[in-house]
Amino acid sequence: QKMRKALKIAKEKQSILRDELDRHLEQLESCIGKEKRNGFLPILMNAFHSTVIFGQEEAGTGVCVDPRGYILTCAHCVLENEEEDEEVSGVGIKHLVLLATGELYETECVAWDSFRDCALLKIVTLVDSNEKRKRKISPLPLPSFSFLSIADKYPKKNSTMFCIGQPGQDDLESKKEAKTNYSFVFTSKGKFKGLVDGDPQDNREIGMLKHDCWTYWGHSGAPLLNEEGKIVGIHSSWDDQTAMRHGVPLDALREFLHTNLPS
Repeated sequence: QKMRKALKIAKEKQSILRDELDRHLEQLESCIGKEKRNGFLPILMNAFHSTVIFGQEEAGTGVCVDPRGYILTCAHCVLENEEEDEEVSGVGIKHLVLLATGELYETECVAWDSFRDCALLKIVTLVDSNEKRKRKISPLPLPSFSFLSIADKYPKKNSTMFCIGQPGQDDLESKKEAKTNYSFVFTSKGKFKGLVDGDPQDNREIGMLKHDCWTYWGHSGAPLLNEEGKIVGIHSSWDDQTAMRHGVPLDALREFLHTNLPS
């Protein structure tokens, strides 16, 4: 019953994504600005096709980092562990995700790290768009998904960054139950603001990377990109005292993927 409800919500999102595809792409282009459109547009188009949004009601975002269908996201998007119980693990949990273009897949969590706030999902099933049937992804021939590479180093402070993700449809700032008018996939531009002092691997309390790309609650797990379209972090949190946005930084992502992404 729980999976049936999740599938219903995911299919509703799928229908909206397909209907609003042109709106999403127009918003992406307007984010770039005319003066740099030719340079950034191909980069961000690849990022757009590599971004996934969670199909469940709680929102969340991820990014494909391998053509075999491995998706990087935040650990708290897969499973909340507010008590920081070391026995808790998100491995094995299944989630429905949608590509920004509307294709619906079932994924399984294959690695989960609450200390770094990172999780790795593997696409395992294609969900038929017209039926409730699912079709497992055959290992041969190997399907190829659009993906983004991890950056080699951090950009210079105040360099341009981009963020692509799912803002979320619930208006958390309203005193009564209300919906936002945000599109399902939103591209924002901002600046890299450096790192928080401390261990870049420890992202339990707040993300150790700082940025000021516009985000909303559903952006958790969204890729933070440099001007080359490479991942330097994933958005995870924000400071309600300063309004600074935070993300899981490059150091933590590289260590997590080095340990958990199959070669």
